[in-house]
Amino acid sequence: MSMILPSSTIPGHTGRLGRVLPLAPLLLLAACSGKMQGSAGNDGGPLGDGDGDLDAPNVVCTDDSGDGDGPAAPGCEDYSVEFDNATSNVLIVLDRSGSMRDLNANRWDPSVSAIDELTAGLPQSLRMGLMTFPGDCSAYTTATEQQDCLLRQSGSAFGQYTCEPGQVRVMPGEATSTAIAQQLQRIAPGGATPTASTLRNAHQTLKAMASSASTEVVLLVTDGAPNCASGDSGSLGSVGIGVGTASTGQAAAIPQTVAQIQAMTQDGIKTYVLGYDTKQDTQLRDALDKMAQAGGTGDTEHHAVENHDTLLQTLQNLAGRTADCELALKSKVVDPWKVQVTLDGAVLTVGDADGYALDAAGDNVTLLGAACDAARVGSSHTLRVKAVCPPPPPAPPAPPAPPATNGDGDGDSDDEEPLDLKRRCVPVEVPTDDAGAPLILI
Repeated sequence: MSMILPSSTIPGHTGRLGRVLPLAPLLLLAACSGKMQGSAGNDGGPLGDGDGDLDAPNVVCTDDSGDGDGPAAPGCEDYSVEFDNATSNVLIVLDRSGSMRDLNANRWDPSVSAIDELTAGLPQSLRMGLMTFPGDCSAYTTATEQQDCLLRQSGSAFGQYTCEPGQVRVMPGEATSTAIAQQLQRIAPGGATPTASTLRNAHQTLKAMASSASTEVVLLVTDGAPNCASGDSGSLGSVGIGVGTASTGQAAAIPQTVAQIQAMTQDGIKTYVLGYDTKQDTQLRDALDKMAQAGGTGDTEHHAVENHDTLLQTLQNLAGRTADCELALKSKVVDPWKVQVTLDGAVLTVGDADGYALDAAGDNVTLLGAACDAARVGSSHTLRVKAVCPPPPPAPPAPPAPPATNGDGDGDSDDEEPLDLKRRCVPVEVPTDDAGAPLILI
């Protein structure tokens, strides 16, 4: 029994993903110990008597896979797991540092127009929001913090080149394209590149929105390596000499940013890294690659963009991945090594760059790399997610037979098992007289 998920409305997207729904109830077991996790209305199912309750806390696992392997481990059941496309909370984190528009290049205006085009054609399953960095003094919530921020800026010879953490301009939600466009028109480039502290704020925002039926994604668009140490809270001393370059930015800012992305990944928040004009800057490219590798998306390098067209195409592709390759499971997975994910019959490997990822909560599966690309090509695919019981342990080997011998000890081919004379002797009957006394024969 299969159903076809509708394709998204992202321009250029034609893929559809089929999903196989189980006929058995939805049930995952904690390491196949007999402790049942998740929920199921299993009237008439293998464990049900028609009342909708789970009736057998410990059952003997039978082989439902159809592979003929025989009975599996005791105390578990082997089921296909129902899933659906997850609702995606996507936060565009846009660099607005001074280098995004200066005398040498204008990357800001192409970015604004590309984001406007992207958000205008989003499917409802993608809830898009906007964050820009560095932030301004209005990002702080208290009057004291705002006043301190203004004093830092006014007292600095560099003014705008402070490292205020980025701020969320539009929260991820449905039909946000107009709000995002309005915010982008009000913002001008200026400042340094406080990527780590910005992503810390993004982490807090998206973590608060997370649910078992959603997935959280960051699309980071930048033209420079991080150059603000996240612990300095916006002070000018945290900016590296030569603002916006990888070669002269403060060394601590890059590993701090990588560590923050790793922290988001541990909470199930994925980060895609898009970088402007990185082909000629080896240090910048290496920094963005490290950030991309930490993002939990399967990417081994950042996505290089050069202009409006390449940025728009990349954003559309990544948004399409989010719409098509993020799957919300209806039952939590307790142990990722007890789950089997197959795409068109091919088994995918958890944690592999071209396989799939399972988030820490155990309720979201993401197809990665080549697996995601394959699922998005063509009209229909079959994806199966199964809770798989381990096979029973093998029977202990039989003890080896004793070596054959004929008793001569030479170990040659005519050796035979020695005769058991005691077993083969026939007892002799001794004659007796009428009184029963033995007769002595002479």
